[in-house]
Amino acid sequence: MRASADFCLIPMVDDASIAKYIATVQRTLNTFDIKFSLHACGTNLEGEWDEVCNAIKRCHEVLHEEGVVRIQSTIRIGTRTDKTISNRQKIDSVNDLLK
Repeated sequence: MRASADFCLIPMVDDASIAKYIATVQRTLNTFDIKFSLHACGTNLEGEWDEVCNAIKRCHEVLHEEGVVRIQSTIRIGTRTDKTISNRQKIDSVNDLLK
C-alpha cells in the first residue's frame, strides 16, 4: 500500500540548533526506497507503507545510536486506494486552482 507522510522529528537536546541531527535524518532517509523532501518544519515522505514506517523508525534508531536520549516525533500518514498520486501532483493540483 502506498503512503504519504509528513514527519517532524525533534531531538530533545540542550543545543538550540538541531540542524546537524536533521542532516543525519536526511542522510538516513537516502538509504530507503522512498521519495522525500525537506521543508521548514519537517519532511514529506512517500512510498510503500512499510518502507516509509521503517525509514522513520531507522531515523530514531540512528539518532539514539549517536547519543540522543530522547526524541519527539509527529507523524501524519495518508493512504489512497483509488489512484496513485505523488506529493508533487497534490501541490500542483492546488497551484493550478490558484491560477
